[in-house]
Amino acid sequence: MQRIKIGLSLPTAYLSGDYVRGGETWYKMFGTLADCLGVLRKAGVSSIEVNDLHMEPPITQIEPAVENILKYGFHLTVHIFLPDLDKQNVFPDSLQKTFRILKDKNQDSPLILHGHNFDDYSSREEAVYKTITDLTGLVKRFRDNKMMNPVALELCRHRKGGPVGVTYQEIQDMVDAVKEDNIGICWDMGHTLSNINSQAWDNPFPAEAFLDRVIHTHIHALDKNQKTHGPLGKKDDLVNSFLILLKTHKYQGIYNFELYPERWGESFVLRKELVLQSIKTLQEILTRQGD
Repeated sequence: MQRIKIGLSLPTAYLSGDYVRGGETWYKMFGTLADCLGVLRKAGVSSIEVNDLHMEPPITQIEPAVENILKYGFHLTVHIFLPDLDKQNVFPDSLQKTFRILKDKNQDSPLILHGHNFDDYSSREEAVYKTITDLTGLVKRFRDNKMMNPVALELCRHRKGGPVGVTYQEIQDMVDAVKEDNIGICWDMGHTLSNINSQAWDNPFPAEAFLDRVIHTHIHALDKNQKTHGPLGKKDDLVNSFLILLKTHKYQGIYNFELYPERWGESFVLRKELVLQSIKTLQEILTRQGD
């Protein structure tokens, strides 16, 4: 049986050992990073995603965060952001630092990013066009620097003025338009669920052409307040169906949880249990499905 690759997103601050700024919730749930990673490994997690570089944490935290993930023997994925390469011909400092670390440590880690916000451009069409051209430029620069990191464009949550790439077809069209290797889709299942609920999609399931391009996932459900990034439960039927569909399609990548327990409101003991139960639920769903 193929081993299921399970990942979990964690804040840069917590991964760097800063338990006060940005890492407080995870520290109150799991204790130190060493304690947390020990519990996660025992639960079946083998990959950790640095989840907030697109929020630009202190640059000094990036290298220790990456080093700690690798030191404890986990696979590494990184959530970055897409720069506007016309306005910023040189990568922003946080991206330069990240790319230098990945290259120095010979890490071909998947890099996950959002399309551009259409509020930043004259129209949605321009934001789509700029997303395609900047993705193309990003992948070309990686190739020129002998970096083979795959790039995954994330299916985003629909919100006013927000990122393009909020339907299966829109995200697939943008990825298909990038005529470069190492480009694919990050299927964010929680964003998909939110979009289906808010926009009443006729068909909640993607076509095979979309599934063919999926190279990464962000897994979460809606919490008790109907907000995204909630824990995964056995009754989250649609997300569970997405997982089974992906497994059936012979997906080879990481099933990565992107959970925001700071939003949940329960005790820290219960929040920890909800994280671990989410992992167990995923394992049960995919194990029942078989190969």
